[in-house]
Amino acid sequence: MVSNASKLWIVVLFALTCSNAWAQYPAHVKFLSYNLWGYRNAEIPGGYDRLASVINELNPDISGHQEVDFKNDRSKGIDVIAYLGKRTKMHPVFAPGLKDYQNGQYGEGLLSDRPALKKKLFWIEQPSGEDRSAIEIEITMAGEKVRILTTHLAHEGNDFRARQAKEMVEWINKGGDPKTPMVIMGDFNSRPGDRAMSQYEKAGFEYVRNAKGEILDTIDHIMYRPKERWRLIEAGKPTHYKSSDHDPVWAILELVNQPPKK
Repeated sequence: MVSNASKLWIVVLFALTCSNAWAQYPAHVKFLSYNLWGYRNAEIPGGYDRLASVINELNPDISGHQEVDFKNDRSKGIDVIAYLGKRTKMHPVFAPGLKDYQNGQYGEGLLSDRPALKKKLFWIEQPSGEDRSAIEIEITMAGEKVRILTTHLAHEGNDFRARQAKEMVEWINKGGDPKTPMVIMGDFNSRPGDRAMSQYEKAGFEYVRNAKGEILDTIDHIMYRPKERWRLIEAGKPTHYKSSDHDPVWAILELVNQPPKK
């Protein structure tokens, strides 16, 4: 249930002319999560082009982005995720967190190299802090339905994040069978084991880890469920990019029919 202190708005958007061929991916997909550093790249000449260069160099199939401006004053009226979509030749989706912000909006963005079959937008009003949002898309991998979500939890405190995570997990679980393969990613502003991340952990989500078995980052995470349906091929966190105050995290995940061999 949604608490009295917040409101949950759900908007379900269906693509008007989608075909399975458009959203069809092979069994393995490269995912990227990358916080764009808000308006700061608007203040740097060529800042958004630098972000596009990073995305192009990492070459994901699907990427989730946080701190995304949409036609507001501080970013000079630019629809940032659409701008990046043109320069990466990917399909953009935007979800507002702050719906009325400096004559525009601010929230999350998602890029995919093929149009999604379906899109859902999640929004939580935060009366004493920043409103937050999430984007979920549906694709097919090897002909099977897969759910992908990107989000950005609150920075104001553990109570906010824990409530947002709880409501988001409830929304995720109501939106489909928990056995449906799913990948979630984003800037959670929360470490593994914290109250917020525990909501996802209890819901069966597993962290992507590097070759040493370490979780990729302290607050930027990629997770998946059910565990037995995914095999991690490769993952990384390059630290040499200077286009954001966050490092990008990426993973190549393979959807499998049987539990991966140990």
